[in-house]
Amino acid sequence: MTHTPELGTLAVVVPALNEESAIAEFIREAEAQLLHIGGLTRLTLVVVDDGSTDSTADVVKDLAAKHHSDTFRIELVRFTRNFGKDAAVYAGVQRAVELAAHIGVMDADLQHPMHVMARMAKVAISGEDHVVGVMTFPKQKPWYSASKKLLHTLREVASDGATEPQGVGDFRVFSRRIALEFLQLRERARFTRGIFSYLGHPATFVHFEVEPRRGGNGTRWPLYKLISSAITALASQGTGLLSRLVTWSAVLMVASFIIAVVAAVFMLVSGDLSGPMLLLVVLVGLQAVHLLFSIFIASHATFTLRETQQRPAYIVRETLTNDD
Repeated sequence: MTHTPELGTLAVVVPALNEESAIAEFIREAEAQLLHIGGLTRLTLVVVDDGSTDSTADVVKDLAAKHHSDTFRIELVRFTRNFGKDAAVYAGVQRAVELAAHIGVMDADLQHPMHVMARMAKVAISGEDHVVGVMTFPKQKPWYSASKKLLHTLREVASDGATEPQGVGDFRVFSRRIALEFLQLRERARFTRGIFSYLGHPATFVHFEVEPRRGGNGTRWPLYKLISSAITALASQGTGLLSRLVTWSAVLMVASFIIAVVAAVFMLVSGDLSGPMLLLVVLVGLQAVHLLFSIFIASHATFTLRETQQRPAYIVRETLTNDD
């Protein structure tokens, strides 16, 4: 980084995939609602085109040429192909830390309302390090709501001890300091909200209702993408799930060993050496051995994941020194 951006500057990262019908309206609303935030000195929209096959990039380029001033500008980062939303957020934040003291992330389809972003940005510029949107869905299908609750519960189980409320997504505004910490976590299988959760910074939460998509109806996420996202979330969240699997396996191993010993003693005392009883002792004993091997494998996988992710050993919130 060649310089530290001045206070009051805001860069909003906007991942976009085939949003030609919505991106122009997004930019118009951003200019109308964000430029008038008290204390804001410059607004930059960093649109990350995640391999769109439509004219999203052309629309952004045309609008960028028309909107270039000391207080408002538009930048474009264009991928060669679709790398996924989390990669787009990462690329956008990499650029945003060079431009602004405060960084926001929101969707291009305006399901994240612009007036809520304005409210969050105002709180951040006034001094808050981390402001996070919490979604509510007034007309959500029951199965979709239940699946999100289940995923949130599983994420809590899988996490390393830091979680955020249900309904939290990528919609947030944060300081450049937090952005630099976010970029330090260079893991390939990125899960943006899980990384922010891992960083552990306190947040001010802003609740909002998700609005209908602009430029189309319904969600752009088919079921298979939701399942893929859930798997990535659980696998990349941390070593909490593996650690719990080790504990559960150890408990089951001890229980299996006790059952095998009791069954063997009963068989010898009663003189019942029949096939079924002998088979029970052998199967339960083998299960105990199998669980022992599973514990070693899960422990090794936990260690490997920690070393591969190379996450920092700790994150400092603040320090107080008294040097002479």
